[in-house]
Amino acid sequence: MEPDKHPLNLGKLLVNFQSLEFILRAFLYEKDKRGKPKPLAKDKFTLDAIKKGDILEDNAFTNYDNS
Repeated sequence: MEPDKHPLNLGKLLVNFQSLEFILRAFLYEKDKRGKPKPLAKDKFTLDAIKKGDILEDNAFTNYDNS
């Protein structure tokens, strides 16, 4: 591999991991621990509606805790 392409390839790998994390969080949010599906589109929670300073409920999409 050419040395000047290493940062570009590392950036592509990082973006792929972040995309995977986003998709997994959306999946876990929809599955919900209580067994009731909670689709993102039907809730008031949409990514476009969030503003700085908004307080969001604690769920798989907003909580980075492993448990």
